[in-house]
Amino acid sequence: MAVPRQPEAYFKGHGYAVRVVPYHFFDMGNVRDYARNIVEQVDKEYNSNGRHRVVLIGYSLGGLASLYALKRFGLAGKVSTFIAVGAPFHGSELALLAIPTGVWTVMGLQASPCSPFHRDLHADPLPAGTKFVSISGKRDDVCPASTNYLKGAVNVSLDYGHSSFFADSAIFPIMETYF
Repeated sequence: MAVPRQPEAYFKGHGYAVRVVPYHFFDMGNVRDYARNIVEQVDKEYNSNGRHRVVLIGYSLGGLASLYALKRFGLAGKVSTFIAVGAPFHGSELALLAIPTGVWTVMGLQASPCSPFHRDLHADPLPAGTKFVSISGKRDDVCPASTNYLKGAVNVSLDYGHSSFFADSAIFPIMETYF
């Protein structure tokens, strides 16, 4: 499911340099490749706004790939706040379904619970200088709250399901309080 552009329009309308990274089917092949795409997107936003640090919002797999970009590709210096929404930081059982597809096997292995990808990603602390927030949904069956916990971040639980995070624009002002 791709996140609609309403969150980005809302935050830009409030004067923020922001990049919303949704879950895209075309980015499902490999979390590391998706992270490289995120670096390009944030670089573009950062350079177009006078080199002011960007607020990065990652939804679902976009949150996992954004964390990878922040920790492994040096993106933290360009990001003031990272808000992950329903991100499978400790894996999602649904990722196991991607493994036998052939097309999404790599991503399925990376995003599965207890994967070497997750162990490596969490082996070191969060980069300094960026505020980290992880929002979980109390009704999220895709990425339950236990999978969203991010050590060193502000961890918030809201009454949302996985697909309803951006269907209800009432979450936008809540997210804005963490900028």
